[in-house]
Amino acid sequence: AVAMGEEALKLTPSGPDRAVYVHNLGVRLQARFERSGDPADLDRSIALGEEAATLVPDGPARAPYLTLLASRLHTRYRRTSDPSDLRKAIALGERALASLGEGPDRATALANLSVRLLLWYDHTGDASDLERAIAAAEEALALTPSGPDRATRLNTLSRLLAVRVGRSPA
Repeated sequence: AVAMGEEALKLTPSGPDRAVYVHNLGVRLQARFERSGDPADLDRSIALGEEAATLVPDGPARAPYLTLLASRLHTRYRRTSDPSDLRKAIALGERALASLGEGPDRATALANLSVRLLLWYDHTGDASDLERAIAAAEEALALTPSGPDRATRLNTLSRLLAVRVGRSPA
């Protein structure tokens, strides 16, 4: 799948179709990374995600590209603990949110952002990062109907609130 994606990319000139092929190859490389653990696959997947995001015009159509790129950076952060990856993932998540309307995509983006902001709070110890994480989790929950996603969002918000209580003076 990766080899064919590489070939398709070689045959695709610059233009709107290229973003799809670049993105798809990045997805395949990320999947291969998840199976093999080869960090070069993840690094290339991130580079392709960055390229794909630049090929799509600003607006709602770019949001999924930004969201997936943020996810890949989050994955690399979990592997390397490089704070620049987490910082970029947060910024990309915020950019994606800025172009999304209401709905399930927004709720998911907010939920992902809340988790990344909690990690950032763990890194910085800055209470404003925790408060931003809680606000994102609350908004995600408000946009989520009953079902499995709602249970996950309730759990995340519960965890964030427990962190806040744990850091408060007794």
